[in-house]
Parts: sequence; C-alpha cells; structure tokens
Amino acid sequence: MCDFMITDYTNSVSCRIFFNTSEDIQVKLGEWVKVTGSFESDMYTGEMYVRTQKAEAIDSKDVKREDNAPKKRIELHAHTNMSEMSGVMSIKDYAKKSKKNLDIAGLL
Repeated sequence: MCDFMITDYTNSVSCRIFFNTSEDIQVKLGEWVKVTGSFESDMYTGEMYVRTQKAEAIDSKDVKREDNAPKKRIELHAHTNMSEMSGVMSIKDYAKKSKKNLDIAGLL
C-alpha cells in the first residue's frame, strides 16, 4: 500500500494505492499524473481519499509558449472611456502608456 498526495496548486487530495507484487509504478516525485479510482472515506480516520486503481505519468500542462515570429506584437485588451464597461482612460492615453512601457522594456 502507498499513500500519496496530488495537487493542482489550488486544492489537494489524498490517494491510496494497493500494489500487487508484480506491479511497478513508473511515476516520480514532481511529475504530472493521471489517477483513476473512486473517491471514498477512510474507515479509520473518516478523511476522503481516492482509492487509486491506476496512476500514470502524463505530459505537464505547464506549456511554455515561444514567440518565433520575426515581428513581435503585443495584444492589448482595454476598456476606454467610450466603453459601457468601467474604463476611465482614453485610447490616446493607452497608446502613450503602451509606448512608454515598450520603450522601458527596450522593445522600441
């Protein structure tokens, strides 16, 4: 038997797996896993856990995006003072602010 915890960095859950002597789990600490099982209450502690039938390593969901475009761009979503939303700046003010920030970042 092995107890372990899994997390998505917003919540965590305990898991328990019972091994047969022929089974070998190929999951290392820090890897992303897909767990298959049933959510049960521990009869001694009363805590909820996943009674795991299967745990397998999967690719990380932390995908690192790369910008390979020769000409870089920045997308801006904003609500101006012309919007029905709660925008307070004019489009001209946003343009000035963006140009200043790009200049500071060395992108102009």
